Amino acid sequence: MSTLACGVINAAYNQGIVSTVNTLGARGVPKVTYIDVAGTHETISGDPRVLGYKYNNANYAMVAAYTYTTLGTPGTARVALFSIDSSGNWTQLVQKPSAEWGFSNPYGLVVIDSNLYVQDYDSGAITVVNLSTYATSTLYTMPSVTSGGTIYLPHGNGLDYHADYGLVAIYSFLPSGSYSNYYASKLAIVPTDGSTADVVSGLNNNVVSVTVDSSGIAYVTSIGGAQQAGGNSASKIETVNLSTLALGTTPVTISALPAGQQKGDFVDVAFWDSAAYVLRANYDTNYSEYSYQLFKTDGTSLQGGTLGTNTTGPLTATPADATWLLAPAVDALWFVSGSAANIVASGNLSSTSVTKKADHTQYSSANQGIGDENCHSHLNTASVVINIADQAARDAGADAAVAATRTKVAFKFVRPEELEEQAKAQTAAAKQE
Repeated sequence: MSTLACGVINAAYNQGIVSTVNTLGARGVPKVTYIDVAGTHETISGDPRVLGYKYNNANYAMVAAYTYTTLGTPGTARVALFSIDSSGNWTQLVQKPSAEWGFSNPYGLVVIDSNLYVQDYDSGAITVVNLSTYATSTLYTMPSVTSGGTIYLPHGNGLDYHADYGLVAIYSFLPSGSYSNYYASKLAIVPTDGSTADVVSGLNNNVVSVTVDSSGIAYVTSIGGAQQAGGNSASKIETVNLSTLALGTTPVTISALPAGQQKGDFVDVAFWDSAAYVLRANYDTNYSEYSYQLFKTDGTSLQGGTLGTNTTGPLTATPADATWLLAPAVDALWFVSGSAANIVASGNLSSTSVTKKADHTQYSSANQGIGDENCHSHLNTASVVINIADQAARDAGADAAVAATRTKVAFKFVRPEELEEQAKAQTAAAKQE
């Protein structure tokens, strides 16, 4: 039985909590409402990140109370690590401000033996955390790009691992303060011993997820630029061969979608139950609804630029929350769609394949809410925290003894004007403290 943790926030974007739901629908509301800082309880911000990880066969979670500064520039965070026992109880182990951790906006985690590798969206860095001492060091930072007199800053958008090659990280590039003027994306293969990284350039603009299969093929989804009402027609799923560093020549494009459903955006790929699952999602033309669609296919088809027709069809989420995730667990494929946490049934897909287990509403015995009396307006992040799928199957040959897990996290993709409102709300809340 697996458990998903979610960040739940209030309507004013200035307070959040972390709650859980398992595959049976049992809820834990809330699990975290504050971070203990030397005896002072700091309320979780209105943009909480939660990421689960496994270490020594036990379950843990990272909670980052993230705060925006200026739109499009790095924020700050109070980051704490929690242990999770067999009864689902959370205990804080350590906390530090983001300046001491070396990251503020974690987008992906990989645990290899006793090291936790953290990818930071804001800085483009990968930080190593020693899970015995909590000492940190920087393993890798993607360099910025200068083109036409403009400096494009790197943003870490996804992290995975293959034992034969190392960490696999993707990066989008934006000028400081911009959320629309994207530069071509990159993929980096980062050895964990600190040796030189290999970088593949020329990926589609605004990459948003990466998944590596056991054969060493990376599947990278991208929006193609900024989010657009009705989807971005430049969205793709691209592949990179980690052995040859070759970018595939037949990406999946919008034209591969069924007739009448040819809209962006491709946002996630997950391998589960011997199949590849693809998530397409976009705002409608009025930004009033968000549409999600799952496809079930295989890696060979994706490498050949095809999707097939095994699909749920478009599923509409109201309110129009752009939070998404495909997260394989030991017993389920978790699917976060807007303000709902769902699991996907095995077998062929249809409109009834998705079963809701929880949503953002206030908890009661009569509903599926995981919000509390203060925070029950949106889900903004989610991650499997119990029974995370072990990545040992990706360890080929001599590296089979390496213990490794990889964490994917859901994030709320909102429009720049909404981000600006969140930043204002969080700044106002900070001034009142």
